[in-house]
Amino acid sequence: MHQEFCRLQWIGIAIFVSLNIAYTNQTPTKLAARDGPAPALRPKPVMGWNSFYPSGCEANVNRKDLLWHADLMDQKGFIKAGYKTFIVECGWERDLKIKEDYKIEWRPWKKAYYSLQRPDNSDTLAANLNPKGLSLGVGTWGGTQICPRTKDEGSGVKPLRNADHYLTYLVNVRRVAYLSHRPCDWASAGRLQNIDQATELNGRYIEMENIISRHAFQNKMFYATGQWGASPQASK
Repeated sequence: MHQEFCRLQWIGIAIFVSLNIAYTNQTPTKLAARDGPAPALRPKPVMGWNSFYPSGCEANVNRKDLLWHADLMDQKGFIKAGYKTFIVECGWERDLKIKEDYKIEWRPWKKAYYSLQRPDNSDTLAANLNPKGLSLGVGTWGGTQICPRTKDEGSGVKPLRNADHYLTYLVNVRRVAYLSHRPCDWASAGRLQNIDQATELNGRYIEMENIISRHAFQNKMFYATGQWGASPQASK
């Protein structure tokens, strides 16, 4: 009697399982798989090297050391791993009255700066980075036309008064493909929490973004807002 009950119980379990398998008509593998089409591939975030940590903003920011770091990135496989941007965060506007090896370019670029033409010598920093698969990026306050500068702020090169010329120079002459904008270093948590100061700061980003759009530089350069948090207006 007991054996007959167990046999009937197992038959019932087998029928129940069979009905459920037939009902779902799916294997365990299919059940575990995601429904619908696979999600579309998204662009990978651009990884980059920044000069600030190893070099700071003073004399260590020079062409010889920067190219050494670029070569090291290539040798160690960083470029192959996805590092595509070489950012000179600060110090690239230093005084021209320094030794040739310590300039960012081999030649004084003051003439090119004001004429907005390509330097006569094609041996620029970007020209050395591009064949390695690296794009040149720079950090900037944006010049006197967007924020004030004083003699104590360490810039040996007087920025152009016209913001359009300033951006044109960076993109067309120095071949900058990544711009980190830090207007007057105002982008602090305290300033962003003050509605009046935050509005003023956002206005600087919007002004820069308008210049980029006016010259269609968004197709040539990635614009990064160097700040704490995010601004819907500045990133629209």
